[in-house]
Amino acid sequence: GRIEASIARAAVAPHPLAAALAERRTNRAPYDPAPVAPDQIERVLALTGPVAGARVVLTGRETEAGRRLAAMTLEATEAINADAQMSRDGHVWFRNTAREVAEHRDGVSVATAGLSPMMTALGQMLPPVDAATSGRYWLASTKDQLAGAGGFGWILVDDLYDRAGQIAAGRLWQRLHLAFTAEGLAAQPLNQVPEMADRDRQLGRDGPWGKRVAELAGGGGRLTFAFRFGRPLKAVPHAARRPLEWVDLQGA
Repeated sequence: GRIEASIARAAVAPHPLAAALAERRTNRAPYDPAPVAPDQIERVLALTGPVAGARVVLTGRETEAGRRLAAMTLEATEAINADAQMSRDGHVWFRNTAREVAEHRDGVSVATAGLSPMMTALGQMLPPVDAATSGRYWLASTKDQLAGAGGFGWILVDDLYDRAGQIAAGRLWQRLHLAFTAEGLAAQPLNQVPEMADRDRQLGRDGPWGKRVAELAGGGGRLTFAFRFGRPLKAVPHAARRPLEWVDLQGA
């Protein structure tokens, strides 16, 4: 026989993270070093929800794991600065002037580097610096960022170089960053440690970073992404990003 059914328009239910889309940004300025309350961390994790193929670990700045990540991140920053190619490749993404920001609309600019208002103004007026000088500034700012953090975290996958796992890690970070934003918290990637593990692998050398990353992960997976989080002490602007019409979707 004939089956009849009626379909009614359902009320639109906004996603709990939708409002955070317009507010999310990477905050590289100092955070309140006081620990984030456990109930707020629980709300962040609940808002994030599970992402198949990736897992997140959050820890306080003063825990053993937090101190170990901070020390390793500082050491990895120094190692990247000492690697001429890595230092140069990172430097080309830094935008010194408003003209460079308007031209490229990507990378990190002076305005979004988390500097003081005076240093931000001076940085946009002074001549561009070379990679070595930029590296010294980066190391100094990394020290401040590590000291000014409410906590640290990292994302784990089963296989660092499995494409599905890499996409899952990216999806988890996007949701996690939105959840931090929804809770009034700031977050910033600090990927120097996994980058050095990748560099050892790229060069085929028996470096220490792969082993150290594994030790930090503690057997729960492979650490592919690290970050800090906390209560922001300073508002920062959105970074410039390329408009959609600049992206060749057909050639991607």
